[in-house]
Amino acid sequence: MNGKMFGLYSLENAVYFGTEQYVHLGESVFFGKKPQWANSLKVFDCFSSEQGFDKNKRAFVTAFGLSEMLSVKGLQMLVSEIGCLLAPDSSLVFDAPANFEYREIEKALSLSGFLIYEEQKTGEREKVYLAVKKTTE
Repeated sequence: MNGKMFGLYSLENAVYFGTEQYVHLGESVFFGKKPQWANSLKVFDCFSSEQGFDKNKRAFVTAFGLSEMLSVKGLQMLVSEIGCLLAPDSSLVFDAPANFEYREIEKALSLSGFLIYEEQKTGEREKVYLAVKKTTE
């Protein structure tokens, strides 16, 4: 399963469990028209309270195509910024080059209140991570 398909599958599960907002930073997981299960989602191209993003509501964020340009320190900074904008139980899905060490990614996420929920290798050069923001800091 490629990264975007994994993201779409993960988003569908998140909607089932109460996620109301979807933010895509980079590429969206929707391949054209939104599926019917996603009709209730508010979709954002970036975080914007002017567009109605509510940081008190559970959100699902995808950041595909960004980490390949970042160092682990840059990924940590990105996750930190995202984490400040998300309610507990929100999710983040992103791809990372296979040469990123799991422990480095786990540390970058945990510093911002995220736990890795699932890791999936999508090819020799890429892995996809699903992280969920902890309910308590």
